[in-house]
Amino acid sequence: MEHMTSKKLSLLALGMVLLGAVLVILSLRQTIPVQVDGETRLVQSSALTVGGVLRDAKINITENDHVSPPPGQWLGFGPTSIQVERARMILIQAEPGGNQQTFNTPERMIGNLLTTAGMTLYPEDRILLNGEIISANTVLPRESSLVVQVRKAIPITLFEDGGKRVLTAPLEVTLRRAVPIRVQADGVETLIYSAAQTVGQALADGGIALQGLDQSVPAENEPLPADGFIKVVRIREEILLEQAAIPYEVSYVADDELELDQRRVVEAGQPGILATRVRVRYEDGQEVSRETEAEWVARQPTTQTVAYGTKIVVRTITTSEGTFEYWRAVNVYATSYHPCENGTCSYTTASGTTLRNGVIAVRLKWFRSMVGQQMLVPGYGVGTIEDVGGGFPDRHWIDLGYTDEDYREWHSYVTVYWLTPVPANILWILP
Repeated sequence: MEHMTSKKLSLLALGMVLLGAVLVILSLRQTIPVQVDGETRLVQSSALTVGGVLRDAKINITENDHVSPPPGQWLGFGPTSIQVERARMILIQAEPGGNQQTFNTPERMIGNLLTTAGMTLYPEDRILLNGEIISANTVLPRESSLVVQVRKAIPITLFEDGGKRVLTAPLEVTLRRAVPIRVQADGVETLIYSAAQTVGQALADGGIALQGLDQSVPAENEPLPADGFIKVVRIREEILLEQAAIPYEVSYVADDELELDQRRVVEAGQPGILATRVRVRYEDGQEVSRETEAEWVARQPTTQTVAYGTKIVVRTITTSEGTFEYWRAVNVYATSYHPCENGTCSYTTASGTTLRNGVIAVRLKWFRSMVGQQMLVPGYGVGTIEDVGGGFPDRHWIDLGYTDEDYREWHSYVTVYWLTPVPANILWILP
């Protein structure tokens, strides 16, 4: 009895140990590399089998997929990696005859696949994958569907330069001699040989591809040129988004607390943005055209508001000409003139007076508001605005009148003073 009890206790203890080990294993999560069709990702899993890891990674497999190690294999505690190669549809077509076989297989070695299809290859046979010649050692790409063509070698009859050579064949072939062709492409001239009938076929024979917008001279659908020269023009286009500033407008408001000729910004303006989409075309790396495809306002400009002063302050100035009261002072560029300059004499001013010392000319916009007003010009004296001149578009300007006898040349900046009394008509903003 005691012996039986001891045996039961031992079995119970062993079971508890095994249960604890299983619980420990279940609590452990491993990082397992899983490669599917050549792409590897790391999977966190506490599964005990390969199939469990794949389920944790939400990788569904079919009966035709190849899984290594097999889905039912238990995982150890050391480093483990899992590889999955998915099956894909492969159509094998044998020519001549057109016999076709379809396989849903993960096999990627073309030679093994043809052996599975029961095909024996001979040295002159050709294998094509999606139209491209390959060897029996080629590893198939991982595409969803592939077409493999096996072209069996056949005997032919060859007609060469008007003669005939029998090569024990049921077919007849006409031989067209390859001719030398010079091809200029990518800055390099290459000599190729081709029996093609068109420029495009000849370029293909020479392994020179026209891609995208590329062009050839002559065009690819034209016959080979008599001079045996083909030029390939590499063409590309790019789209540029360009921006240009839209100037903001300025509006003015009067401010009777601000002194005359003073300004302050009430509200700052902001330039707008004009966006343009431009297509640029390059030929052999050189820009040949630039075309605007679209233009739109990405941001409207914001008007700037500026306050200008209308407060008149009368001040006094003392110069070598005397002491004067003035109500406006402006820095101007001064020139001088006299009646008979430039070989032609002109004595009458725009206001009908005679040109003499003390006549001052200004631009027309000033003249309309200031005619008859007096100003002090240090170094010249007191003058009256009586005449009109062209001036300079980028600065304030006056022209000082002289007689021919006492003319003195001026070309300098000077601060001038408008003398009292203050006129009723004031040009508040000087253009």
